[in-house]
Amino acid sequence: MKSGQPLKVCSKKLNNMSINGKLSGGLKNTFNNSRPFKNIQFAKVITVGSVPVRKDTDAHEKQDIRFNADNHAIRVRIVGSKYDNSLTDDNLPNAFPLTPKHTNLRPKVGEMVVVFMFGEDESKSDRLYVGPFISSELNLSEDLMDVSATANLIDGISTPSEEISNIPSAKGLYESPDHLVIEGRNNTDIIQKDGEILIRSGKYKNNSPKEFNNINPGYIQIKFDQPFMEKESNEYGVSDDTSENKNDKSEKLTVTNIVSNKINLLSYNITYGNRFNNDRVDSIKIHYSSNFETKKRIKVYLGDYIFNTESQHQTIEVHKGTYWSTFSSVGSHSVNNDKHSLIVCSHPSPLSCSRKLKQFPAFKEINTFMIINMELKEERAIIW
Repeated sequence: MKSGQPLKVCSKKLNNMSINGKLSGGLKNTFNNSRPFKNIQFAKVITVGSVPVRKDTDAHEKQDIRFNADNHAIRVRIVGSKYDNSLTDDNLPNAFPLTPKHTNLRPKVGEMVVVFMFGEDESKSDRLYVGPFISSELNLSEDLMDVSATANLIDGISTPSEEISNIPSAKGLYESPDHLVIEGRNNTDIIQKDGEILIRSGKYKNNSPKEFNNINPGYIQIKFDQPFMEKESNEYGVSDDTSENKNDKSEKLTVTNIVSNKINLLSYNITYGNRFNNDRVDSIKIHYSSNFETKKRIKVYLGDYIFNTESQHQTIEVHKGTYWSTFSSVGSHSVNNDKHSLIVCSHPSPLSCSRKLKQFPAFKEINTFMIINMELKEERAIIW
């Protein structure tokens, strides 16, 4: 029998015992004996999102307005009890999340939640909910009450999902519950371990939550207090595993790893000096690992398309081990005037076009577009 499939032989019996009886806290059990009122019920999600505001009564109008005011509000139906049997979907009470908004996940229609009512005489008043009820990490994207949400319960209507630890292709996909984990609905998570945080996207292959993505996952990993040994630099400013160094010392560092097909680091501000006044004092230290079987001579490049760092490179010999390179300022950090022309003025927006930008003219004071075309020459001129 496939996991997540209904039990055909005894599904009717289980339905009567669980969803219509014990699990939902209905007033009648299998033997038709009365049950006392229960504040906590299992319920099926019927409505999410905004609803049309009814104008037929003041009570309906207020109920709908309050529902639309809370994006996390839902309406649910308690299955197998007298409380909701006579109510249409529109007339079901509003249910609000019991958990704080910044950690709450709004369930989908058809999923199961646990509902809290304030009292038997208020069964048709506002309710609180916790959920959705998810039977397995494999069903995070959607786990419907009528399909597999109750699979792990004794009186559930389907068989449990396969144990994840027994799936070889899923190794590394789902973190141990001993750690703090925030799972996304679709292929993301945030894992917090001792001194480590890991943010992942694309951890499994598309639409295959049992297959670890070993091709192009994206993640950011920050680890604190990690042992690291750094070698002395050679003549190129690069560490060299082959050099004799009697002063190697291991130190504890904070390490950040960013892995992706493409990485963009963007900033709103320049914090390392003024690009136009040649006063930038900065350097970049790059760490990398090599696993060549034999020594290889390679070049490491650091490029900046506009500024003078585009010519920087270092030639190194690498084997197995960890290396680092330091790229420092090369002469002036101003624009490379041999390759580029710089035209600076204030922004052309209404608030800035008439104001100077420090020592540079206002946009209105110069014909920016004509100057650009003059630099581009006639054959490359732009029709603005």
